[in-house]
Amino acid sequence: MKSYAIDALLRQAKITEAPSVDKAKAFIERASQCEEKRDESIGYGWDHRFEGKTIVGSSLVYQEKVIHMTIFQKPANILIQLQTKSKMGHHQGFHNR
Repeated sequence: MKSYAIDALLRQAKITEAPSVDKAKAFIERASQCEEKRDESIGYGWDHRFEGKTIVGSSLVYQEKVIHMTIFQKPANILIQLQTKSKMGHHQGFHNR
């Protein structure tokens, strides 16, 4: 159910600025500053979780090679909801295994 809610919120987010190399570099810089948590994967390799103030992501690493990686900027409307929930005592961020 959470994934449907997040999907609906993401669809509401509108792109107002054109992409650029400078914006991409700034995004990568913010992503490189995220807190990283590493856990053994349920299958092969290691699951990595990344979280920053405005960015979340994950990757699967096997034999020191990145198999899959996703990194997203949190839309502003989700950031406001997460901040509201954290003030109400709800857990914010990735779930620990």
